[in-house]
Amino acid sequence: MKILIKGGGSAGWLSACYLSLFNEVKIEVPKNSKTIGVGESTIPGFLTFLEQMGITENEVITKCDGIVKNNIQHNNWHNTNWFHPFTGNVKRAYHLNALKLPDLLEEKCSSRLSNFTEEPDIIINCTGFRKNISSDKIIYPNLRNNRAMFGPGISEYLTYSRTYAMDYGWMWNVNLSSRSGNGYVFDSDFITDDKAVEEFLKKSPGKMKEKDIMFLEYRNFYLKEPWEDNEIFVGLSSGFIEPLEATGLYNICWELEYFERCKNKKNGREIFNRAWQRYVVHIHDFLELFFLTSKNNHTEYWKSFEKVSVIPKYKFAYIFTDFSYNLLSKVSGIPYDNRTNTIDR
Repeated sequence: MKILIKGGGSAGWLSACYLSLFNEVKIEVPKNSKTIGVGESTIPGFLTFLEQMGITENEVITKCDGIVKNNIQHNNWHNTNWFHPFTGNVKRAYHLNALKLPDLLEEKCSSRLSNFTEEPDIIINCTGFRKNISSDKIIYPNLRNNRAMFGPGISEYLTYSRTYAMDYGWMWNVNLSSRSGNGYVFDSDFITDDKAVEEFLKKSPGKMKEKDIMFLEYRNFYLKEPWEDNEIFVGLSSGFIEPLEATGLYNICWELEYFERCKNKKNGREIFNRAWQRYVVHIHDFLELFFLTSKNNHTEYWKSFEKVSVIPKYKFAYIFTDFSYNLLSKVSGIPYDNRTNTIDR
């Protein structure tokens, strides 16, 4: 199958490196394209995805400022600060420099890439956030944060990511071998940029400098059908769910692997789009529970969430299993309804 990939960055080069194992692949990277180097924490599925392409742990550590990640710590959300460990066969992931990842991927796959001139069978669109998407093609979920600030800080070389519930959102801290990545995701309807910067600098463990802070305006969203005709939207062009559990980079991997499973099936496009909706809703709804079970009630932002009295079970579990829901129940003190198929979207 001839596949044309439009766009570079992490999504474009992950697509090229993986799909070129099975297909004839050509990539077109626009000149002067900019990469948003935010996604620096990962989950075990991303590690195993890299291994499929022959990328070793040593290469991630030496070429992407990597550190092995063992779990994630959540602070100030519930009655206690708690660790969310990895379960399953692989119990580690990576912290890495997302700006250096594309170079490693290009190095690994450049010899496999094609320069075909025929019309492609499939186009993989990795051009990032898009404007003017028809409203009937997009879903805006309940997560309401709409602005983020981020930048480098000092590394403590920790082997776990950290999140912190803040006055008007949440903050992350991810340690690399060369620096730390830090950010504050917040709702601009409740706090100004200046006040958010003040809180960020005061509370961030990364010892940030104000001059290094960058801003990103966004909205949580996902496409109803990222596979349209012969074009598949991957990465930020298909959706963005804020990465409270470090799922951002793995979402790209999930799309690519599921496309390979579906590409030759009679109803492959319909199967892919249906599975995508279940997958992204599963992630969104688990992350939303952090806000709906939080003990915080000290600002208008936190008071605006309608807290739940029971943690529901979801029919489709792609990443977060009963272990994660039971753990969230334990730290929040809110009972978990583990009956099968409590919610089926």
